[in-house]
Amino acid sequence: MLEAARTRFCDWSKAGGSLEYDISYLHPDWDIVIQAYEVRSVTHDGKLVYASDFTLYLAGSAVPVDFSQYPKADKQRLWSVIFDIKRKFFVEVQPDVVEHFIKAPYQVETRLALYRLHLDLQDYDVEQTNTTFTFLRRGE
Repeated sequence: MLEAARTRFCDWSKAGGSLEYDISYLHPDWDIVIQAYEVRSVTHDGKLVYASDFTLYLAGSAVPVDFSQYPKADKQRLWSVIFDIKRKFFVEVQPDVVEHFIKAPYQVETRLALYRLHLDLQDYDVEQTNTTFTFLRRGE
């Protein structure tokens, strides 16, 4: 669960935006994670298509880094926070379409299983390709 005091910035709305969260308590090297949602396009029926991306920063650095070299236990705690942030976006903004690009070497199926485990996707259908999966909110 996210702690309000650790949220340094949040400006998301239907227009997209980002949330900046203090992760320094997870590891002494770490500072913040920024989860961004950008409207990349609009469907033929007027639904906004969001792209999702997160960036991680070490303490005292303004350059995003790859945290893959850290121990699995540290990364699991980090992923827990990232999914808490993603969950917050889905609850607050209720996006119609969200596309996730999966960077190598992760298999789309493996990453999608992780998203299904941590996010409430019961109102969404999922389309996937070799490098992406897209959540499509079902019509009401």
